[in-house]
Amino acid sequence: MAHRVATAGYYVMVPDLFHRSGDRVSFDTSKPFADQPASEWERVQRVMGENPDANMVQDIDALSAVVVDDPAAADGPWGCVGYCMGGRVVLRVLSRLPDRWAAGVACFTAGAVKDQPDSAHLDVGAITADLYMGYGNEDPVVPLSDVDAIREAFDAVNKDNVEIEIHEGAGHGFIFRERPPNYRKPQAEVLWERMFDLFGRKLRSPSAATV
Repeated sequence: MAHRVATAGYYVMVPDLFHRSGDRVSFDTSKPFADQPASEWERVQRVMGENPDANMVQDIDALSAVVVDDPAAADGPWGCVGYCMGGRVVLRVLSRLPDRWAAGVACFTAGAVKDQPDSAHLDVGAITADLYMGYGNEDPVVPLSDVDAIREAFDAVNKDNVEIEIHEGAGHGFIFRERPPNYRKPQAEVLWERMFDLFGRKLRSPSAATV
């Protein structure tokens, strides 16, 4: 994912959001967790619990501060991209660090809608960046009721800087070629088009930074 953005001329950073749980923590995402041993899903849950959103926002803020001094990065607007949990973190980052970001892409935002006062979708009033959000209409992880709640949250604060799109015939994580059961090439290419169009309009400089 990062390579494709970088080949378009953007300066790209990929933060290690799970570093508190070990060195280069990774998961087998080639098949659904339902088809994997229960121990793997338990490990996923443990790692997620050890790395709350607030810590991830803190990490991205710290990483961004380092890039400011890198001569390879342009002194221009910034963009932020995330999928699934990362999509939720994009909402957190854009709302808590609004002055830094000009554009965001947040897709399949798992866990963004919760019946809790600190739910990510309740913070969207602070977002000033232009934002694209993409979902699949067959997503078992992020139901359309969550998408409706996110749309209502933006409407409630009169935000018109967000585009929310439902992709027919697609499920969760349909942009990832590495996940054959979920990958849907036509819908995935639309996501890429939406992202590069947004970045082209809002980041302008082809060497602007992207996280």
